[in-house]
Amino acid sequence: MKKVVIVGAGQFGSRHLQGLALVKELIEIYVVDVNNDSLQTSKSRFLDVASKHDFRGRINYINNIKFLPNEFDVAIVACDSLHRKEVIIQLLNQSMFRFLILEKFLFPSICDYSEVESLLEKRTIKTWVNCTRRMFPTYINIKKIVQGQTEIKINVSGSNLNLGSNAVHFVDLFSFLSGEIIPSKVSSMFVPRLFQSKRDGYIDFFGTLNISFSNTKQLTITSFEQGSAPILIEINSPEFRFMIQETGNSFLQKANSEKAWVWESEEFTIPFQSNLTNVLVEELFSTGSCRLTEFKNSVQHHIPLLKEFTNHYSLVTNKDQHLCPIT
Repeated sequence: MKKVVIVGAGQFGSRHLQGLALVKELIEIYVVDVNNDSLQTSKSRFLDVASKHDFRGRINYINNIKFLPNEFDVAIVACDSLHRKEVIIQLLNQSMFRFLILEKFLFPSICDYSEVESLLEKRTIKTWVNCTRRMFPTYINIKKIVQGQTEIKINVSGSNLNLGSNAVHFVDLFSFLSGEIIPSKVSSMFVPRLFQSKRDGYIDFFGTLNISFSNTKQLTITSFEQGSAPILIEINSPEFRFMIQETGNSFLQKANSEKAWVWESEEFTIPFQSNLTNVLVEELFSTGSCRLTEFKNSVQHHIPLLKEFTNHYSLVTNKDQHLCPIT
């Protein structure tokens, strides 16, 4: 029986756990969290799904990584960013495992990235980062359409996007659609103060990020401080246009030069994490890989963003900051 570990039983971890209830293969699950309330919440959410899908594996809820088995197959680290490096090191010291899925934002300090990358390479652990839009059927289809376009501009906007945490999702989406990996330039126009994140102990930003991958492939992300504007993603190229509203009354509209730029509508839905984790784990079991972003590529997305966030943090606090508390 294959074994899967989830570290962090909060909002994200509990949704991953619900996804594991849908895995077709018999598995044993270990859920780790120091907070008993989080474990209880995740247990309740798991039972909501497992009871409807005849889950016949085993599940264990524990408070400490030291109680994990010496070997397992997949680890999903869903704790917050300030503790993520420490958790990875504890897992490496405790057990042997093959695959690792990490939540974003990966780490709050630049030096963490090379340190963790070195540790994972030493143990030859295949690692991915959970930026899931590249698994959405809509974006998979758009990628097929825009493939080969030499010029792509994407604009993302909405109120309270939780920019510090979520900007990397849109950078990853741009990378997926365009085939580009490394941003060549990142600049920002942030509101000149810091904001409390939705999660205690973390900060957030409002304003605009401009990310260039080349002179012809560019991404702009704007988080409005006020209002309730839903997330709107505009994808433009010389031959195609797409407009996707991801939240609120979600929709997809598209137009292209062959049809005289007449807008057409299509249905758009966002898959829940609880309907994606099972797919990822089954892919890992059957192929040894999955459709998420490889760790080494996601690092190339994270570091330029983290530098920009940290620079703004330093500017506002009038202090040279080496750790930026975003998650």
